[in-house]
Amino acid sequence: MSNIVVFGAGLFGITFARLMAEKGHEVTIYEKNHFVGGHIVDQNIDGTNVSIFGPHIFHTSDEGVWEFINRFTLFKMIKHEVRTLTDVGWLPWPINKTTIDLAFFDKASMFQKPEQCFADELHDAKSLVSGTFESLSKQAIGETLHNLTIKNYTEKMWGIPCAEVPAETFGRIRVVDSYDTSFFNDEHQGLPLNGYSEMCLNIIKHPNVNVVIGPLIDREFFYSSIRDRFDMFISTVAPDQFMMGCYGKLDYRSIEFMQTDKPSNFPTPVVNFGVDWLPFTRATDYKKLWGLTGDEPNVVVWEIPSDKGTQMYPIRTTANMKRAQKYIDAMKEENIVCAGRLGAFEYNDMAPTIRKAMNLAEELG
Repeated sequence: MSNIVVFGAGLFGITFARLMAEKGHEVTIYEKNHFVGGHIVDQNIDGTNVSIFGPHIFHTSDEGVWEFINRFTLFKMIKHEVRTLTDVGWLPWPINKTTIDLAFFDKASMFQKPEQCFADELHDAKSLVSGTFESLSKQAIGETLHNLTIKNYTEKMWGIPCAEVPAETFGRIRVVDSYDTSFFNDEHQGLPLNGYSEMCLNIIKHPNVNVVIGPLIDREFFYSSIRDRFDMFISTVAPDQFMMGCYGKLDYRSIEFMQTDKPSNFPTPVVNFGVDWLPFTRATDYKKLWGLTGDEPNVVVWEIPSDKGTQMYPIRTTANMKRAQKYIDAMKEENIVCAGRLGAFEYNDMAPTIRKAMNLAEELG
């Protein structure tokens, strides 16, 4: 039996801790914040569950992950849909045949249908030099849809021109060759019936798991309080924070959240903003998201990306990736395994995060 320490009580950390505890190991989680759950933590506002760090829809086709998470919560199953506000109105997102019909309506004629206009743009984009986010986007969806739905949103989200956004980011964008307007194509989609915070607390309810709230987690804390007391070290903390910035700062994007109590006229519970004349990238009507029709309060949250605030989205430019790897290698030399969105400087959804925690627990268990 090992005595394991996990830095960070986000989804990866608590999942790994639970799995190792079930194998008979003693696990202590250190978390600097006053809550567990990381970026999926939520709060109940007079009957409406509201995510503190933006909406999270649990979705997966991984049956092992689905079986694991259902041990800790029941789900309200939903079909998640999103619309994007563009200069031609609201368009379905991700891009599908309905999006194409609406976007090319003004360009179409009795001689050329919208899908042919779209096909012509794809043909023209073949000559673009591949390898950038912008070129991949235009080759996949053409210039019209790129400019309407992706360009402005992406530049607001990442704070840099589309041409400089890492190409791998386009891998998160789905293009649907049908009239299906579902946001996800996973077998299972839903919201934890009593919220993510309760789900996370259920995950850490195990006699072999101890959670310590409050300490600032860095290399100094590791050597003064941790190193000689534990056998295994897992860190989900941002590596530049842990190593006290010795190789320079890693770049992350944050979000400024603005909450209002006015009912929205959004066509879907979650909407994106693909226009350049609004600073927002996304807004969520939580009453609509949960399908509430009673006296629960209206809670609408608007999102504006920022360089300041809680580290949420790693900016995986070449320079940042090299610096992150230098940190991760240095921590590995001290027998610390870096994992999770911040710890490994990755951009993962919830289900893949759980799968990676399961794989690591199997490898080390």
